Amino acid sequence: MRTFAVAAAVFLAAASLAACDSSVDTVDGQAAPVTATTTAAATTAATTAAATTTTPATATSSSAKPPAAKSPCPVTAAVLDKALKNDAAWTDRVPSDTHLTEVTCTGGWATGMSIVKDVDPAGILFKYNTATGAWKPVNMGSGGYCDGFTSVAVATKLGNGC
Repeated sequence: MRTFAVAAAVFLAAASLAACDSSVDTVDGQAAPVTATTTAAATTAATTAAATTTTPATATSSSAKPPAAKSPCPVTAAVLDKALKNDAAWTDRVPSDTHLTEVTCTGGWATGMSIVKDVDPAGILFKYNTATGAWKPVNMGSGGYCDGFTSVAVATKLGNGC
């Protein structure tokens, strides 16, 4: 869009100069009368220069977008196990030998069913933090543990008693 605006401005300026047949213009630092030939050459040079200098700037400023965030889904049980074990707030809530199975993931949310010897399984809800690029355990339970955290649609997709 900027390239078009610059080209239009250069064209209008050149057309204005062409209308004045006794104007003096400088070419390579020396005064020269403006003629149709000089104006056409100057217009072509100015348009080429404008297009050359504004095209990269336009491409950078208007069409360059930050890279799309990589979707955290799918996620593996190993990744969620590590997130659970590395979260200090959860070390007292789950035994150290807890492992996850039946992992589901959608829209930056994930669940996994905890497997611990001699303990009933529980679902654990995780949220992906886009700023840190890491998963964080959010809540756990035997059912309804997504209530208040995810939408009903997300909870339905996650399953696992969410």
